[in-house]
Amino acid sequence: MVFQQYGCFLIGNEPRNPPFSLFGVGSTYVAPVAGFRPAKTLTSSSSPTIQLSRNNTNRNLVILPHHNTTPMSTGYQIEDQFGVYFITTTIVDWVDVFTRQAYRDIVIDSLNYCCEHKGLKIYAYVIMSNHLHMIARSDPGKLSDALRDFKRFTATHIIDAIKTQPESRREWMLHRFKWHGDQNIRNTDNQFWIQDNHPEIIYSSDFFMQKLNYLHENPVRAGIVDKAEDYLYSSARTLILNKKGFIPITEN
Repeated sequence: MVFQQYGCFLIGNEPRNPPFSLFGVGSTYVAPVAGFRPAKTLTSSSSPTIQLSRNNTNRNLVILPHHNTTPMSTGYQIEDQFGVYFITTTIVDWVDVFTRQAYRDIVIDSLNYCCEHKGLKIYAYVIMSNHLHMIARSDPGKLSDALRDFKRFTATHIIDAIKTQPESRREWMLHRFKWHGDQNIRNTDNQFWIQDNHPEIIYSSDFFMQKLNYLHENPVRAGIVDKAEDYLYSSARTLILNKKGFIPITEN
């Protein structure tokens, strides 16, 4: 595979049974990552890696475990709990909840908790006013569980914050959440997030780059910033400018 101009990180296989590989079994592949160029490839039988360099800063990125190398054909479902997925979580009625920092902070804190305690690995993310995108996987193979817990926790705490903190839209927002909860037999009260996570499995390097660029360009398309790396609530600053963001970006 030809290295593209933005750089890459290694996708490889380990000597396990069955072998682990994101884009091929028994072969070494690479997936481009915006803002980096390949500096030196490091190989070993136990943990193949590639060293990336940007502005004289080197970063080692290692294997992404995954078992399936073809797109899913049964709709938007997480069928491989170890897989790497492009995830979209959306607020009901596209309510612009995350225009307020207090609500965004609850999402950020919850994602950090899931990364630290639930084995969630996030490769890229963006938080918009009424939805968020991320490319992620689960180390223990419990991606659905991690997303369920994240959505349950954030829904409860954000609705509590809407009820107790200054909020000019309180009555309207709570009415929308209550109405959707009443329509859903799986809910006993309010519904904050739509049920579906719209998971799309990352099945090729081209698809990875497509989703990475789509995700980072969200704030640009919305007219919030001119350049993706200028938006604070995404991984673009980390991957392009090598600046620390609100959520740690995994490298393994």
